[in-house]
Amino acid sequence: MKVENGEESMKTTILWKSALVVLMLLVFLLPILGEAAPTGEAGPQVATQPLKVTFRPLSDFLDAQGTTDLFFPPVRDYEGWTDNQDIEKFVNFALVDYAGFANRYLHGKLGTRVHGFVIQSELASGRAQIAVALFTTNALGFAQSGAALRRNDPIDFLNTPTIFGNKAQDVASGAEAAVGHSIFWVTFSISRPGAPLPDLVADKVLDPDNNDDFLPVNVNFTATIPEKCKHGKKAVLHVDQSGPPGALGTEIVKIVREPCH
Repeated sequence: MKVENGEESMKTTILWKSALVVLMLLVFLLPILGEAAPTGEAGPQVATQPLKVTFRPLSDFLDAQGTTDLFFPPVRDYEGWTDNQDIEKFVNFALVDYAGFANRYLHGKLGTRVHGFVIQSELASGRAQIAVALFTTNALGFAQSGAALRRNDPIDFLNTPTIFGNKAQDVASGAEAAVGHSIFWVTFSISRPGAPLPDLVADKVLDPDNNDDFLPVNVNFTATIPEKCKHGKKAVLHVDQSGPPGALGTEIVKIVREPCH
């Protein structure tokens, strides 16, 4: 068991270092390569090279999240993931506690830890490009069936059973928690350097139809959440979002059953 834990820790460390390298490159390259035009036929709007690059406190981002609790009240809202952008077609919906809100609701029971950084690139246009990286361990993860969610109108996330793991409310009542790690980086623009950062959910930053105020937006999220071994097998939830929100990006949510080692 010690060997397995060591191997998992090493894999996580390698992923984190790789994500850091990629993120730092993107922070400098994205403003230079240009911004995507919000709408219309004008085509790409070329941004100028950043005038100044600085670190902002991670709390600037984390404290701005979770301003609503619409989906799994009273747990504060954070981004969920599906395997299809079309609400009528997605098969799986997954939620991974990258911000530590489920753990906070559980009074720290899961030991979720969130680390990361926020980089601000000031642009000649007067706006600023923001890059956020979050590295989360012991994050609660669960999945729900798209078909089951669609049986309710409007969709009732809180009262729809899970097909993997358990919701924070169920864990509070004694159900077993499935926890794992996630890596989340997102880039977006704000009106001016030092302006308050948005709540990704409430301000619809990752909604391609409503995020004009924050373009260009790019996101990469990856998470692996294993369940405990049962009868020689375990289920593992994999989430992988890469690229801009919407049709230009790719989003994968799958549950894999594999032998226990």
